[in-house]
Order: sequence, then structure tokens, then C-alpha cells
Amino acid sequence: MSTMKSIPSGEGSSSQLKIPANEQETAPLLGNQQSNNDSLRRKEKSPARSSQENINYGATPMDGNYNNNPTSQNLDSQQHPHTINNSRSNSNVYGEDHLIETTPQCRRSLCIIFIILMSLSGVATVLLVILTPEFAQRSFEEGVEFNFKQASIVNGTEHDLQMHVAGEIALKDDAYSLTRKARWIFGNNMGVRESILEVYQADSAIAMGMIDLPPLTLAPDSSVTPFDFVTHFTVNDDEELIRFAQNAVSEKMVSWRLKGPLALKFGWFGADVNLEKQVYLEGMDGLKQADLQSVSFPGTHPLGGISLQGEVGIYNPSKMLSLRLGNIDFGIFLPNNNNNNNERTNREDKMIAVVQANDANLFGHQLNVFSIHGRSLPMDDNDPERRLLMEEFLSAYLHGNTSTVYVRGSPFGPDGHHQATGTPEWLRKALESMTIQIPFPGTKQSDMIQSLELTHIAIDFSPITGNPVISGDIDAVLKKPDEMQFSINVTEIDPKVFLYLEANSSQPFGRLTSNKPCPAVTTEKEGSSLVDVSSKLHRAPFEVLPGKDKEFQKFLNSIFNGRRATVYIKGTADATVDSAFGHLTVHDLEFNGEIETKGMEGMQNPPPQVTSISLTRGYPDSLHMKNELVIDNPSDVHVNLGLVRFLLVYKDEPIGEVTVPELKLNPETKNKMKISGRLIKKKDSSRMVDFIGNYISGENDTQLTISGKHPDATSSPLLKWLVQQMEFIVTPPRFDEEPLLAAMQMNVLSSTTVLWLRNPFEDIEITMMKMNATAVYESQEIGTALADFSNEGEGWTGPVILPPITCEYERNQNNDNNEEDPQHNCSAIVVETQKIPVKSKKLGWGPIRKALGGEIELSVHSLVSIKVDELVLDNLLYERDNLTAKIRKGF
Repeated sequence: MSTMKSIPSGEGSSSQLKIPANEQETAPLLGNQQSNNDSLRRKEKSPARSSQENINYGATPMDGNYNNNPTSQNLDSQQHPHTINNSRSNSNVYGEDHLIETTPQCRRSLCIIFIILMSLSGVATVLLVILTPEFAQRSFEEGVEFNFKQASIVNGTEHDLQMHVAGEIALKDDAYSLTRKARWIFGNNMGVRESILEVYQADSAIAMGMIDLPPLTLAPDSSVTPFDFVTHFTVNDDEELIRFAQNAVSEKMVSWRLKGPLALKFGWFGADVNLEKQVYLEGMDGLKQADLQSVSFPGTHPLGGISLQGEVGIYNPSKMLSLRLGNIDFGIFLPNNNNNNNERTNREDKMIAVVQANDANLFGHQLNVFSIHGRSLPMDDNDPERRLLMEEFLSAYLHGNTSTVYVRGSPFGPDGHHQATGTPEWLRKALESMTIQIPFPGTKQSDMIQSLELTHIAIDFSPITGNPVISGDIDAVLKKPDEMQFSINVTEIDPKVFLYLEANSSQPFGRLTSNKPCPAVTTEKEGSSLVDVSSKLHRAPFEVLPGKDKEFQKFLNSIFNGRRATVYIKGTADATVDSAFGHLTVHDLEFNGEIETKGMEGMQNPPPQVTSISLTRGYPDSLHMKNELVIDNPSDVHVNLGLVRFLLVYKDEPIGEVTVPELKLNPETKNKMKISGRLIKKKDSSRMVDFIGNYISGENDTQLTISGKHPDATSSPLLKWLVQQMEFIVTPPRFDEEPLLAAMQMNVLSSTTVLWLRNPFEDIEITMMKMNATAVYESQEIGTALADFSNEGEGWTGPVILPPITCEYERNQNNDNNEEDPQHNCSAIVVETQKIPVKSKKLGWGPIRKALGGEIELSVHSLVSIKVDELVLDNLLYERDNLTAKIRKGF
């Protein structure tokens, strides 16, 4: 008996179709149904068919009797299978098969099921591929690269280090493509789980240590994943680590070999691969760029030797490798150059100092500067080779030569023998086996004595013998590098100096020899690397060698008349030196060089100046005076020419002379000197009177020539030719106020004038004897005034006495150095004359009438007679322009 299954007829229909169970399970029938369904799907794509179906779906269902006739349908299916298929093909018309598989919801469900099945198949395939260990191992080896950018030791102990590692993981194209597919399935959480890897040198089978690899997640949107972390490095083998440190410092390129299991993660899945990768690191290439940036030796160390402090700069060229050394001890060695085979071992180098570097780092691709402190090691009398090396080192230093010292790790520190710091032993041993060459600069001079020269030279010509004697400072300058600050005390120096005009001269022209060794004083300036060794040379005889007078004259001429003077020196010096390294006496130290001084340029730039003229005494034939002469000495040489006499020349005619009691020219300054002189009145010449008249009239034509052609210029034979070449043009100083005629008033009705006169000189009285003055207005003569003040018969009361200028001196406080400087305020005494008759000109009354009651500017031309003590100066021309005269109507 057939079993019937009830199948829903569709939404909105309550009818059911009964199908025998054995017929539903029949294979041909299922195949035909599938075929018909495919056919149905093709028909559904036809517009016409779709239209017809839409009509049927929207129509009222047919008679239920037909639909529920099981007998008819069953018979048809048994006798006419093709008919049954056809009827099923037309099920949309009758509404039967549409109820089973052609609704939209049913089709969507089938599509979703199909997609899910295909996706699961793909996932299963990917998982099968990815999770296959062989495939993962091969993909990791071929498609993944580790690139290190930095590997530095941050901190550590004997067996445990902290390392800072930075770099990137790079996926090649195939690996990156596969990773993207896996990320689509498992999400973005892909990378490496925490792992431990062994670290080898490339050429070694012994692991020097193990490094902890923290979890890393691959970048979701890039084939390159950067990493930067601090992790632990466990030391397995000290010797291997020491060898790696040596190679890292000395070589340009080193490599690591990373080996061990690496746990990969793919979301919630994982796989292990065996990693063995070689990583290349840029080495430090011997740390060839190293120097002492500053060194000081402040004094004696309590444990012996000299305390040492300073800074060392070491450039690490590696961009990858860095090393934090911390506080670590170093020894400074002198290389032994006595090895004829040029083969060096550590035992041949002599240790001269031990230092400790504070907070030392060797960061990559930068200059690392760190401080050091320590001490030099005391000399051992039982080690002559070490003493010899030290003497060579000090000699090279004092001669300005650079020495090379070797720096290596030390087993002990500066605070005591065999007293090591907390540096890991493997690092200390590595540093002890490595050598860094550091240049130790000497002074910048070519000899042990940088220079031996005369400074502040004073050339003095003895008034007794006429031969020069030279005084000055012997300056031996030692320029210590900034690194060296211990005391060097030169207690005595004895130079023998020969002077040459030219650097290639075969013979000297002069010799300077001290009578006895000169005590020396060493001065170290605080904060300066210069050491001045000074000594006083007191009146040492300067000998002009036979036949070298002309060379000596050229030497003097270059000093007095040239812009620069150069003399070349050679000689020897004995020196006694005490220092913290011991007592050192050096004999016959050769030196050569040059003494370059500024020349005096003929004392013409600027030329000498007469800053004051004071009349002191008048004699019947001369007027004595004292002056202040200023001579600028641009040279750096002090010269004392002794007593020198010069002629005073006015308009090519001598009118007097001046005497410089001691012509001392201090270097690089304006030298003010008091000189005495006299103006000589000659019977056959009025040139001296003309000069005085022009001078007190304020004329510009008053220049005087100071000439060395005096017949008795100097007592020194070697100096006479030089003085005779000297010639200076000077201009007397102008007066502060208009001299002699101060003011004037004309009285019209009485035809008289009143004058106000003043003495322009200090310390001497002037007497006005006579006057013949003419007033001029714009080239038009106004009138003439005549007066003979000494003729009492004409109603004059006597000569007009003009007292000297009076000065009040006071002490003013100098705020800069708390010294009192003398100051003076000088003023002239104005004397009013009697009314002087004026002979007026008719043509001159016009301007006078216009200025009546006011003022007018006039020019005065006069001849006066004055008397200075016993000296009478007749017909002295005096002129005054721009004199403001008052015009009064009264008497």
C-alpha cells in the first residue's frame, strides 16, 4: 500500500496533493523532475512566459475536484510517464509544482545555501594549504625578510642583557597576497606569537645567546611591518659574545644568524616554523674618528700621578649598532716605536694613565661625547723604557707635535689597583682586547719652546758710549692644549739671540746677550691654555757686529719710517723647568723665528701735534716758551732717543729751536711730552715777528716745521743720521677765544672808539705800547684810530697792561677708577681802553648812520707794538675779521 505525503500547495491555498511515497523516491521520476525544473527556469527567463505565469498566479484556483483526484493522477503516472512529466511541466498552469520549488523565497534560500557551500569549500582549501607545515615553512623561508635597523645593548649584567631592537618584517609579493587572503578569512590578527630564538655569529656553530621575541602583529595594509621593542638577551657563551663585540667594533659589516622555532598566528589558528635567517648589521669600522675634545690635569692625585679630567668624542659610523657602556675603565698607552720589525703586541705598549668613562655610549651614526676622569701613573725608576717613552711624549707635546696614544679597556680603575667597576666581564674583556687610536695634540709651535722673543722692546741709546742697550721682557710662550692644565714652571732662562735682516741671511748684523741668566716667572692664566714664561732683560748690551753698520741703520729705518719692521732671530737658550712630571733642565734649545713689529710710519700718521703754547720769558732777542708736543707711536716698540734738538722753521726760514729733554716714544699710544723752545728775533729778518702776528690773528698760514737738521741734534753717533731725517709739520693750537681784540664801540658824536683787549697767553703779561688800527666795512674804510699809550703828553694814562689768563684748579672724582683728576677752568681778563680818537672817512658814514644805536660787523687791520718782558715786538701785524662793533650816538 502506497504511503502518501502531504505537500503544501502554496501560500493562500489550503489544498494538498497526495503523492505515493514509493513514487517520490523513484530515481527516473526525480531526474525528470529536475529536468523539468531546469526547463521551467529557462522558460521563466522568457518575457512571454513570465507574463503568462503572472496571469496564472493572479487567477482563481481551478476546481478542487480535479486537483484532488488521486486516482486519475496515479493512473496517468503509471501508464504514461511522459504524460506525467508533461503535466508537471505545465504545473504552473494548474498550480501544482509551483507550490514545491518556484516561489521567490525558495529560490533565494537555494542560492544562499549554494554560496555557503562554496565558501566553506574555499575556506577548507585555504586552511588545508595554510596549515600544512611544509607549505608554511616554505612560504616563511622564501617570502619573509627580517631587516634590522638598530640593535643596541641598553643595560645588562653578566648573563642577562636588555636589548633595544628595531627594524622591519618585509613580505614579498606572493607571501603578501596569501596573507591578504588569509586575513579575509581570519581577520587582521595575523603575526608572530612570543618566541625564543638563538643568536649565532654567521661563521659559528655555537650560540652566543638567546633573544626573546615578543608578539608581533603584521600591518593590515602594508607588506612592511616595522617593529621596535626592548627585550631580553640571555648570554650563552661569553667567548662568542666577546668575539662578536670585537668584530662589531672593528669591521664594516657583521651578521647574526637567528635560529629556532617561530610560532605563527592566523587569527584563532596557529602554526610553527623553524626559523633560520641571516641578518646583516653595519659595523663600527674601527671607530676611526676619535679625538680628545678637552683634557685637564688639575693637580696631583692622592694615589699618585696627576689627576686627569676631560671629554672624549668618538664617532660611531654604524647606523645599526649601538652600545651603552655605562661607567667603564680605560687605559691610555704609549706605543713603543723601538720595535724594528714594526710588529706590535700589547706588552710593548706602556700604560701611562687610567681613566674611567662616565655614562659612555656608542650610539650609532653620531658623535658620542662622554666625560672621563682618572690619573696618570707615576714613573717607575725600574722601567727605563717607559720613562724614555714618557720623555719622548712630553718632548713631542712641548714641541707642538701630535702624538698617537692607544686606548684599551683596563682591568682596574683610577681609584685603586685592580678595583674593577660593575662592567660585565665579557664586555670588559672585549674592550681590553680592542685598541682605539686617539691623537693627542701638542702645542701649535714647532719646538719645545714655542717662541723665545723680546717683547716690550725698549731701545735706549746710552748717553755715555752712544751704543744702544736693550731692555725688555723675554717671553717664552708655551701654548698648552686645553687638555693639559698642570703647572709648568720655568725658573730660569738664558738666551743668546742673533738678529738677521732677512730670513735667508747668512750672517747676523747684531747680537744680544744677557750678562747673566735671567730669573724667570711662569704665569698660567686661568681659563687659558697659554703659559707665559717671562723674564726681565735689563739694559743688555746690543752689539752691532763689525762691518754691519748699514744693516743696523736699515733695521732702525724700518722701525721709524716703515709700516712694519721684521727681524729674524736665531739662537739658543738654556732653561730649567719644574713640573709635576719632575725636574727638567734643558740645555741649548735651538729656536728660530721672527720678531715682527709695527713701524712708526715716520711718526706722520697722524703727524705730531703741538697742543699748547705757553710763553715763559721774553728776552731782548728771544721769546722763550714751553709747549706740549704729542707724537703718536703706532709701533709696538718703545724707543728712547735721549735728548734731541730740533729746528723751528717758518716759511723755509729757521725762527727758533725746541729741545726734547728725553724723546721717549711709548708703543701704540699718543705720547705727550713737555718741550722747551725759543723764538729767536733776528735783526735782519722779521720772520719771527710775522709768525707771532699771524698766529695771534688766527691766520691759517702758521704751520711750523720741526726739523732734525739741528747741528747738535743728538750725542749718539749711531742715531744722528736717523734724527737728521726727521721732519714734522705742526700747526700751533688755536685760541679758545679771539685773542687781543675782544670788542669795540664807536661813539659818533665824539668820533671816538673804545676797545676791550685781552691777553691770550697764560703765565705771562703783555703790555700794549702803540696801536694803529683801521676799521673796514665790506672793503669800505670806516675810520682809523691812532694811539701811543706810553705818551702821557697826549693825554694817555700809560701803556695798557694785559694780565695773563687766570685758571682755577679743582679735583674732580673719576668714577671709573676712583682717582682724582686735576681739572681747570681758565678765563681771560678783559681790559677796557680809554676813548681813542677816530679819523672817519666820509664814505664810511653811510653804514655808520644805518647802524646807529645798533651793531655792525667790521674788519680791523692794525699794526701794534707790544712788549713781553724784555722783548719788544714793533710793527706786529694784527688783523681781526667779523668783529661786532656797537654804534652809539653819544659822546
